[in-house]
Formats: sequence, C-alpha cells, structure tokens
Amino acid sequence: MRSKTLVMIGALAGTLGSGMVMIGRAAGMSGAVQQDEKKSEKCTLKITGMTCAGCAAAVKMAAKKVDGVTAIDVSYKDGKADVTFDPGKTTPDAIAKAVTKGSGFKAEVQKPAEK
Repeated sequence: MRSKTLVMIGALAGTLGSGMVMIGRAAGMSGAVQQDEKKSEKCTLKITGMTCAGCAAAVKMAAKKVDGVTAIDVSYKDGKADVTFDPGKTTPDAIAKAVTKGSGFKAEVQKPAEK
C-alpha cells in the first residue's frame, strides 16, 4: 500500500511539475510578445475624401490587411489615420499604398513636423 501511495504522489508531483513548466513557457511567450510591441513604430497617414464613419471603417479594414499592422485609429473628421506597425514587416509607404488601393481613399504618409 505504501509503495502505491508513493507512486501516486510521484506521478502527481510530475504532473504539477509539468504544469509549472507550461506556465513558465506561457509567461516566456508573453514576454516575447511584449518585446515585439517594443519594436513597433507609429506613423500618421493623411487620408483624403473621408466623410463618415463608414469611410473610416473602409480605411481601417484596408490597413489591417497589411502584414505587420498591429493597430490603427482612423478619424474621418481629421482626415487622418494613426497606424502602429512592425517595421520588420512593412513600411509607412507600403501601408499608404495598400490603404489607397483597398479603400479608394488617397492615403499619404504625413511627415512629422520639424522642430
């Protein structure tokens, strides 16, 4: 009876140990995602011709199709889109071209104001 108990305890400990490894791996993966976020850059696109929320939605959908675009905030009132992207996968010019082609609205990279 005693040996069965020890075997069961050993098996349980092995299972818990595996679970802890998985938790550690999941935490490691989370850290990798956070590192990728640090590598992201932002750009602003000037969008010509938007008049409503539907226009903004079309721009957003077109930008999200670009591999490397991680976030986009579009304002039809301001005529602009703020885009967060992975510079290892795309460029502001490529995003602007994809938005123009995919949405029908002219998109241009807005250069930062000089100080």
